[in-house]
Amino acid sequence: MKIFAILASLLAVTTALPSGGGDIQGASVVTFEGPVKPGGDDIKITGDAKEIYEKLRELNPNYDADFKNELAPPRLEARIPAPGSLFCNNWPQLAVSNLHEGIQYLLGLNGKCYVGAGAGKKCIRVSCSWSAAIWLCNDNKNPIGVPCREIGGTANHIAHNCHGSSSTIGYVSGHMFKSGKWNVIVREGNC
Repeated sequence: MKIFAILASLLAVTTALPSGGGDIQGASVVTFEGPVKPGGDDIKITGDAKEIYEKLRELNPNYDADFKNELAPPRLEARIPAPGSLFCNNWPQLAVSNLHEGIQYLLGLNGKCYVGAGAGKKCIRVSCSWSAAIWLCNDNKNPIGVPCREIGGTANHIAHNCHGSSSTIGYVSGHMFKSGKWNVIVREGNC
């Protein structure tokens, strides 16, 4: 019986996987909702993680200090415990070093990143720089909000656990499915 559950999971994964190259079809930009200052009212900003982070810093020059955000590049370690199903190197790969910027911006966002719902899977590209794309996908029938820091932590977990196979040292791609029917994809992107 266990083997059937595993096979069913793998079938679901392979039918949900985007094809190689380019962007994921039907993708849109992310909407962030969170405070500009600790204890402040939530605001909504639309864009990618870098644009949102820069807007928050424009609205509050002390944003990092107020929220005690790290300014150093992330190390390859699991920042946030990331239980879930992880699949490595299924897409065009990117240099691990190019992924740090997107992870850092996501770890610096103190709020939620929202993704809509669609028929099947709905994905948004939350970050893309240096050809390193981070995607948030929703398998629910309703829109969801995921803490942006958890998306960054999951992308960091993918980078930490999927890089360095013998033929691709220093390169990575991966897909991690999380409880709550959402998932994060790290892959080469058009940016």
